[in-house]
Parts: sequence; C-alpha cells; structure tokens
Amino acid sequence: MTCNQFWQRSLMSALGGLAPAFALTVALLASGATTAQVAGGPEEARGYPLGAGDVLSISFLNNPELSFDVPVEFTGYASFPLAGPVLVAGRTIDELRAELPVVLTGVKLRESAGNATHWRSVEDEEILVSVKHYRPIVVSGDVRRPGEVPFTVGMTVREAVSKSLGVGSLSRPDGPSTIVDDFKNRANLGNAMVERAVQRALLDGRAAIAAEDIAVPTGANLPRDRLVQRASARLDAAIDLLEEQQEQRDRQVLAAREAVMDALVRAEELAREQVVESENVARLERLLTRSLAYSGSLVQAKRNDLKAAEIARSARDAVDEARFAWSALQGTHRIETLSLRQEWLDRLGELDGEIDVLSAALSEGSVQAATITLYRKLRDQTRQGAVSMDDHLMPGDLIEVEISLVGQ
Repeated sequence: MTCNQFWQRSLMSALGGLAPAFALTVALLASGATTAQVAGGPEEARGYPLGAGDVLSISFLNNPELSFDVPVEFTGYASFPLAGPVLVAGRTIDELRAELPVVLTGVKLRESAGNATHWRSVEDEEILVSVKHYRPIVVSGDVRRPGEVPFTVGMTVREAVSKSLGVGSLSRPDGPSTIVDDFKNRANLGNAMVERAVQRALLDGRAAIAAEDIAVPTGANLPRDRLVQRASARLDAAIDLLEEQQEQRDRQVLAAREAVMDALVRAEELAREQVVESENVARLERLLTRSLAYSGSLVQAKRNDLKAAEIARSARDAVDEARFAWSALQGTHRIETLSLRQEWLDRLGELDGEIDVLSAALSEGSVQAATITLYRKLRDQTRQGAVSMDDHLMPGDLIEVEISLVGQ
C-alpha cells in the first residue's frame, strides 16, 4: 500500500469510527511512515503540499471579471478554464505561483473597447494565485464529536478539539454510570489557580506573578509555567484597567478641585464688588447730610449694595457646594477602593474553596491523561508524532485523542 492510499484510507476510517491507536500506529510503521515530534512551524507550513479538498483562487489584475476559483479534485488535478487540467496535489502554493503563470502566459483573452473587439495575450505578472479554502482537519478518538473540523490559519490542536466539543471522559472503576470529566476539572482548577494568583498580586500591590504564586496540587498534571504566563497576562490587563480607572477618577477629582478654585475666585471678585457698593452707599449718606447729594442716588446705591450682597452670598454658597462635591467625590472613590479590595478578598476565599474541592476530586485516583497523536501527510511520507494542545495544525492533518486513567 502506498502512502497516498494509506492516508486516504486513514481519513475515511476516521470519519466512520477510527481504529484503535495501536493498530493505526502499526499500519503507519508498516507503510514506512516516520515517527517524530510533529508541529506546524513556519518552515513546514511554507512546505504545505496542496491536495484534494483545497480550493484555489486565480485572479487577473487587468481583467478581474475573468477571475475564478477552482477546487483540487480527488485525482490531484485542478481544471483551469484557460489551461485545462493541471496537476496540483503535492505542490506548494509557492511552486504553483511560480508555475501557473507560465502555463497561462500567452493565452488569448478577448477584450472589447467601445465597438471594437481585439485579442491580447496574458502576461505572467498579472496572474495572482492563492488558496481560498483549505481542506479540513479530522479529529478522532476520545472526543465528543469526532469528524471534520474546518481549518483556519493559525489553528491549534486545542481549537480543533474544542470545535469537536472537547475531550470525552472515562468511567470510574467503581461505577460505570459515574462519569468523571477530569479534563473539565483540571481546566477549572487551572483557571481558579490563575485567578487566585492575580487576586493575591492585586491585594499585595504587586505588578508581577512569581512561580511560587501558583502551587500545582499533586496529581493535577498542570503545566505551572503556562499557568504563570496566563496569570501574568491577566494581571497586566487588570493593572492596565485599574490604572485607566484611576486616571479617570483623578480627572474627576481634578475637575472638582478646579471647580472649587473657580468658585473661590468668583466669590472673591463679587465680595470686592460688594465692598465697592457699600462704600458708595456710605459716601452718598455723608454727602446727603451736607445736602450735597440727591436722595434718589442714595436709594439706587442701596439697591445696588443689596444686589451685590445677594450675588456675593450666592457665590459663597457655590463655593460650599463645590467643596462638598469635591469632598463627596473623594469619599466615593475611597469607598469604591475599599469595596473593590473587599470583593477581591471575598473572591479569594471562594477561589480557595474551589481549588480545595477540585484538588480533592483530582486526587481520588480518577485523574486522566490525554495522548494526542498527529498524522500529517507530506509529499513523500506520512509523519506521526505526539503533540500538545498548543501546537499548530496544517490543512488535512488528522489528530487522534486517547485518554486513560493515570497508572493504567
């Protein structure tokens, strides 16, 4: 059996119920497949061989209306309207970009300009070749919904498994009806530990997460380095948000303080104006006693004095109101800060309880381990190897998930 035949057979088996991992491994070794650590690095991604299920997009810069999409057929050929069948399977997109314009160069295109019609030749520099749709990923084994998963650029094993509704679970040895979803417990435990580390750092006023902030319980099988990275990222985001909120509060307090200062300046100006009006009344009263002033002028001066006094009193009230608003705003911010710290403390207590419960559940001997094997069809071989949840995938990859109880 050739590698191509084996790969096609493996894909068909995965969709209808994949054989056990050991049988698939034996078949791969018998066909000459290599076993190695498989990951979708940049160099390997550049060497991705096109195959059946991929859809190519051919664009003409000078004649966009002639652009078309063409699927790669099961035979490995793609039928181009202007060039006929072209073998695509096994070639990389870079190779096709270099070869296809040469194939299409010289093809005559009919163009219309007004009432005249003429023919011209296609030039290679006006042809663009890209992949519009990639063939899907196949996820099999101990997942809740095995089958095809649409491929997206940058997809990781974790995303593919998630789109298959997550990893399944095994039954407890002491009861086949009791299902233990240890992967969910482990994920929840990791999330709780990350959140607890962030809460503690915020309460302590620290801007960094240390490795000792996350103590992984025995049997949890969680990568502490990744948890520290996640906690550090969340702490940075939380600090940025707190700083933004603090800047907003500072702006509010500054605006309230400036309102107080403006009110004080206004009150002082009006107080000086009232003094002037009062002095004018006193001056007119002295002149009136000497019959040097008209009584009507004195009446008007007293009215002006009363009005100035009322305005000055309103200005002083405005100062009091501005001071009260400033003080109330500062008090509100202090209360918000204390309330936030209390929320952190309450949440920290809840997280401690959650972590204790999840740790106990994972220490009861029901801890599950997952083995994820990736099968990748390259040009002249099929590669097989263990991968982690954060490794990147390539179109057409087949991943098989197998879970078992630790110690089995």
